[in-house]
Amino acid sequence: MGLFEVWRARVPESSDVEEGRTQEASPVPSVDSCDDATDDFSTSSSEGGFDEKRPQAAGSFFCSRRLGCRAAMVATVIGQLVLVAVATHSTLGEHCVLSYTNMSAVLLYSVGSMIILGFAFIFAYASRDASDPVTARANCYAFLAAAFLVAMGLQWLFHNIATTCPSENVRAITTVCDLTTMWSFPLVVFNFFGLVEERVRLTEAGFGKNLGSLWICRLRHLYITLEVVTILTYIGVRLSDSCQSYDFSCIPSMFWWLRMQTHNLLTTIGYMAVGMIAFSCFTSVLHSMDVNSSPFASYAHKERRWARKVMQYLRWITLMQCASSSMLHLVLVVMYFNQSLALTYTSLVYAIVQPLLFLMEIVLLLTLTGMLRPQRSASFQSGPSVSQTLRFLPARTPLWQSTVKSLAGRGLSVGELLDFYEQLGRPGGPMPLFDPERSTTNDVVRQAIIPHTRTGTGGGAAYVSMLAPLEGRCLPQVMVTHTWTGLFLDLVATVVADARGRDEYETTAADLAAGDCERLRSALQRRGSLEQSYWICAFSVNQHSGICDSVGRIPSESSPGYARWDRGRRDTATGEVFRVCSCSQPKYLNDSFPEECEMNKFDDMIEFLSSEVSGFKQLVAVDREYAVFTRAWCVAELHRAHEMRVTQKVCLHMNRVLDVDADDLSVYKKLATLTVTACQASRPQDKEEILNRIPDKQVFDEQLQEVIFGSRGLLRRQFEGFGVLEAAARTAFRVTRAQPAALTGRSR
Repeated sequence: MGLFEVWRARVPESSDVEEGRTQEASPVPSVDSCDDATDDFSTSSSEGGFDEKRPQAAGSFFCSRRLGCRAAMVATVIGQLVLVAVATHSTLGEHCVLSYTNMSAVLLYSVGSMIILGFAFIFAYASRDASDPVTARANCYAFLAAAFLVAMGLQWLFHNIATTCPSENVRAITTVCDLTTMWSFPLVVFNFFGLVEERVRLTEAGFGKNLGSLWICRLRHLYITLEVVTILTYIGVRLSDSCQSYDFSCIPSMFWWLRMQTHNLLTTIGYMAVGMIAFSCFTSVLHSMDVNSSPFASYAHKERRWARKVMQYLRWITLMQCASSSMLHLVLVVMYFNQSLALTYTSLVYAIVQPLLFLMEIVLLLTLTGMLRPQRSASFQSGPSVSQTLRFLPARTPLWQSTVKSLAGRGLSVGELLDFYEQLGRPGGPMPLFDPERSTTNDVVRQAIIPHTRTGTGGGAAYVSMLAPLEGRCLPQVMVTHTWTGLFLDLVATVVADARGRDEYETTAADLAAGDCERLRSALQRRGSLEQSYWICAFSVNQHSGICDSVGRIPSESSPGYARWDRGRRDTATGEVFRVCSCSQPKYLNDSFPEECEMNKFDDMIEFLSSEVSGFKQLVAVDREYAVFTRAWCVAELHRAHEMRVTQKVCLHMNRVLDVDADDLSVYKKLATLTVTACQASRPQDKEEILNRIPDKQVFDEQLQEVIFGSRGLLRRQFEGFGVLEAAARTAFRVTRAQPAALTGRSR
């Protein structure tokens, strides 16, 4: 479970390697280099802005190595065996008898250590594939905590043995235990402060602002420095001429008292300061979000609620940890003013409270890595079932079903699509003025596909029907959902990229624009996907039975839809108005002949193909403007496929565009507040039909957000481990920037 694989680096396909090219890996932010994670936030507030050039704090001097974690683990296991073996014998010799109180303290340390060790193994297993510094520190903290408790148990055990039956060997072992606990506890605290620092640092990386991690870094290094000074001073007294034995009991009581009081005061102040800084950090992020600034059913509202929940949970659990530890050591400071009270009850109090504090931190680590808490996407899965949001038409007639089967059989192979594309732009070809960087799918349908599919009888047919007899064709394995307003180049590139196993089409589009179709065809042949069949409405629907003689109903020139209609009737590259087709093919439209119509059966066809074709999937060709999510028929197709649990895959121009956390929030605002009532269609009748089939449009909108962003959503983001924390901070940053300035009180 990698903690920073928020964007997974993509492994190039074998065909790409053969071609001598690999795709660029997606940016993967890390603790050691936050440049990628913060590039989009360089324009944040100049007051205390997040400094992405600031070097990251080093880990403890051995916890950054797996060897250190393994050493702590082995030492803990061995110490635990020794502790259990010795503690289970109440009489260790003729005069060596342990009291009930002493045995209780030893067993409490032993049980606490075993519990912590068990959780440490669970965490180590859960993060076995991670290699980032945060996970290494968390692993080391868990094993160090277990090792410290074992050392405390052994120290308490042998101190009491040395009291009842002193010997040189027992005193030597006691001294080793003293030194071990003396050094191990500051390391545990140092690592805990480091974990809090990393939480704040991850929040900074997501939120784009310095929130105090540098202060925590300074505090924890100051703490470990002062602890080392006090320990060395204490050992210096031990090695003085007045103390020649291994036994620390020869040290004057005042030195021992000063050592313990200094240690407890340092720890109390350290926990208190770190807790206050962390609390302030998470509170600042929470205050930046206004939960009432977006529509209730929108994804933005749910995402904001999720981010607030994560931040609130982290704020209070971190404060509780720091406050509890600070309070424990403050109590010890008070107790040590009464030496007899300290000697009698200190170990029992410590043996009960300290394991609980360690356990609290390890449970939090497991929570942050997703083992004890649902992942982010689960929080967006409330509401009615998708199957309850559409009202389907009455039972289909045999003629309707026959039209569906006829449509479903018109699959186009990738090779045939490349053959068609190569003809565009050539003199004497179907579309001599084709411009790959400007011509849309609508341009190609109107000027190439419709003229090319006229028949000698005066009618017309689907493009696929003109290629070869449909009886010999296999059913398509993929249905392509796309918008005609996007570049035709991008549509072809999407299909070719998908056939090559890619999920972005930028490089494929560049090859197509350069006319390098042969190299693409060779790559597809090597992969064995040149004949893979796709269903694309532009080629599979008979345009002559629907739209060839019209460009839609003319809206009022003063209406918002007039400019869109006018663009749709003109060639994008030349601005010339399309010539309408004069064929005699009967027109079957959804409002006049719904059973024969081929433009209102896409959801039925998805159902048919998913039941007939093993591994059938839907490919969403996401145009560069994300307009596919605003087209009424596209939304209906997405919804139906999602409802039937058909595999859905998106192919984007480039994966970085998928980063909805970018500084340009136009894409996020468009998708996160998407509503079906605002979707567009070339024919108003189409939109009206779709809206009439939706009984509860608010519920449909909510489910539409699930289709796009949910756990099975098209643009879902997988946040693993501590990436959940950074994701919550990024969400806070995004929704803060996306909400109106009037609501936030700041200008954007």
